[in-house]
Amino acid sequence: MTTAITIGQHHSLGDGRNIIAKACSPRRYYVPGRSQGQVEGGRLKTQESTRSVHSTLPTQAKERMAQRPPEGLTPRHALSQTVSVTSATGGIGTSTLAALLAMTLCQQHEGAVLIDADIRMNGAGLDVLLGMEHDQGRRWQDIHAPLAQLDGVALLQELPLWQDTAVLTFDPWMAQQPPQWFEVQAAVSALAAQGKPVVVDAGLGTAFTHVADLMASAMVIAVELSVLGLARTKAYLAWLDQLWQEHASSASPNSQALAAHAAPQPLLVGITPRGAQHARGVVPQPDAEDYLDMALLGTVRADARLCSDVLDGMGLDRISKPMARVIGDVANAVQRLWHGEGAAEQGSRAASAAHGNHTSGASR
Repeated sequence: MTTAITIGQHHSLGDGRNIIAKACSPRRYYVPGRSQGQVEGGRLKTQESTRSVHSTLPTQAKERMAQRPPEGLTPRHALSQTVSVTSATGGIGTSTLAALLAMTLCQQHEGAVLIDADIRMNGAGLDVLLGMEHDQGRRWQDIHAPLAQLDGVALLQELPLWQDTAVLTFDPWMAQQPPQWFEVQAAVSALAAQGKPVVVDAGLGTAFTHVADLMASAMVIAVELSVLGLARTKAYLAWLDQLWQEHASSASPNSQALAAHAAPQPLLVGITPRGAQHARGVVPQPDAEDYLDMALLGTVRADARLCSDVLDGMGLDRISKPMARVIGDVANAVQRLWHGEGAAEQGSRAASAAHGNHTSGASR
């Protein structure tokens, strides 16, 4: 004989014991916004009941909430170790720069996170660049945030590792569509709150339009040292400044919090154009600084061996000493920004060594 079980009702087992039927749900990364707390002993200690309000909503309400953007900007302390790497020119090595910066910060801080925010269907693929596309772990297409909230502790544990750096990347060939921008916002907020340096590969900057948090992070811009690359960078800098003002003055819930932050003070890194022979067509760093009216931290030269390693699927395990020095300078400058030193001070330090800067290479 079978007995109908009603969820939430008492049922007798026939031997004097009573049970309350409960529904089991699969593990989720999201947590309700008002029930997040601190982790103690490996468990999430919530401020209120841990029961998910999402489970009590009608289907139509769930669908509406899944499309709702996040409210409020991530607290400033959670962004104090976040840096976005971007460029006005594609294909010059921005992703390589972001990955090497994350690796360097990881070595200095015993852990780091690298987030691929270039989530176009014709972009992304950071795990392929790093030679870890077969490694087990969560990608963007495996993550969903129906309430625009994610459990950062659980998410961090499920990400694949590269050089001890947790990597969140997007494989467009494995997904029907890119993640929603509010999910990107949720992931950045959740991972930035874990106390590790977070490096965001922002690609050509589309993420800045949708994720206000990134406008309040430190920023590194890769500058192609060509006439066209410099012209694009100058326009890009003006656009970033305008975008920040639009975010800060808009009527969105994020505007007041963002307005409390200083405008972006980007750090610039020169990238020599690939294919240039004997420096023909390469704008010297001092001339680039004069044109942009900003100092560059250093110049990264195209590295044929590194490019070959990437094409062979070997990743970025071997980098030259000159490249390591440039990346180290960038990491130090980023950390000075995190500690409250302005970009103007960074620029003056870079300018003092402008004529004797290090050089090295990149490729995506």
